Amino acid sequence: MNPHQPTLLLASVLLSRTWWLFIFAAASRDQGAELLALFYPDRQWFYLSLIAGLIPFSKLIVVKPWQRVPWRLQAAILTLMTLADIGYQLKVVVASSWDFHLSNALLLWLAAMSLWLLLRALFSRTSLEHPFVS
Repeated sequence: MNPHQPTLLLASVLLSRTWWLFIFAAASRDQGAELLALFYPDRQWFYLSLIAGLIPFSKLIVVKPWQRVPWRLQAAILTLMTLADIGYQLKVVVASSWDFHLSNALLLWLAAMSLWLLLRALFSRTSLEHPFVS
């Protein structure tokens, strides 16, 4: 097993949070629409988040094909997606006129920690000594 696998899984769970919310909303049929409206008042961002979370969600659900992809490529893809997610979260904060919301602060903090772990995995000494070992 790759020593950086937990970092990749954590980033995938964070980036696929819209899919998990969608599953929970579908399971709670009566309050599903209210639950989605609570987290995503603008449907456009909900659909964009579903599309953006498709790759990390597929990494968690369909494991076998992802085992053939080198972990450094997976980490690079997840790093770019985490940067895009941080940009989206910052846009949400700016759109709310910089009002503090615990959910936004928590998501930004988790995304920043995920980015730090991904960059640490990408530039760790062992990964630089053996760049083509998956």
